Amino acid sequence: GTIAVRCSDGNEVEITATKHAESQADLDAIRIEIKQGTATIEVHTVYPSPRARNGGVSYEIVVPKDLGNLEANSANGSISAQNVSGSVSMKSENGAITATSLRGPFSLSTTNGCINAYCTDLTVDGLLHTTNGSITLALPRSADALIDATTTVGQIKSNLSASKVNK
Repeated sequence: GTIAVRCSDGNEVEITATKHAESQADLDAIRIEIKQGTATIEVHTVYPSPRARNGGVSYEIVVPKDLGNLEANSANGSISAQNVSGSVSMKSENGAITATSLRGPFSLSTTNGCINAYCTDLTVDGLLHTTNGSITLALPRSADALIDATTTVGQIKSNLSASKVNK
């Protein structure tokens, strides 16, 4: 399912999970596990078996805007994040990735999907990689960062010209 993360002025993490499946039995078989550490929260979708995926879960997550690091992974679904100031790592096997108002270092990767990244006040490096999809990157003119963007099948578009392109 999809994962949507946004920041708020609060100091709590709010997770809304919506399960969907073909039958009540399939719905009941999908579990959501949440593990909280001293400085981490992990959310996992657990299926009854690796091959029995007759449904999924979509997540809406609200985090404090001073969040240190964000790591989000999805096998089948898009991932989006807004206004995250810390380090961001998002990876999807089959789904688009959208990140807006990035300020920290980032790694955005998908096998099948487009990547859209909109950065603000960027002074750190970023990595964008997709195998099958396009990449759109918007940077502030003041950006002082090394950006590594690669795609196998797709285009790379940016609002700024690159100072060095490796092929």
